[in-house]
Amino acid sequence: MEEDQYRSVYRQLNELKCAFEKAILAGRCACPLSHKFCLAEREGITCQQAANQQRCQALLQKSREKASFVFGLIRSGNVLPHGKEIRVQLGSLSGLAELTDWPETEKISDINQLLTMAEERYQELDELPYESLIRAINQARGRQRRKPA
Repeated sequence: MEEDQYRSVYRQLNELKCAFEKAILAGRCACPLSHKFCLAEREGITCQQAANQQRCQALLQKSREKASFVFGLIRSGNVLPHGKEIRVQLGSLSGLAELTDWPETEKISDINQLLTMAEERYQELDELPYESLIRAINQARGRQRRKPA
């Protein structure tokens, strides 16, 4: 399957792309509203509720904007390289977990519940102390490279 054709079919199958798709596929978090699908030997994650997908997308977009200086970016944008994007996803979730006293530290098992707890504590996502999330994003690391045998 050619890449352009793959992207076209992917967009058709994944109208509600999970904002935290990379973090979920990396096995570092989960969400009961997510659904995994396979296409051309690749995996994708779709969200099953539009309102929650928009909430996650809003948090992730705000986190990207606030973290742009961490990566030395002059202007923030919607598209980051994979390594930086996964750091934003993992870091923003781990920062939220710290802010809400989430019981799990290694793997967040319910992104939806975590965001609900954050909204209950801070009333809305715009009121979050993003400085704490930025610190967590700066400390976040994706998968560690394997050492050669």
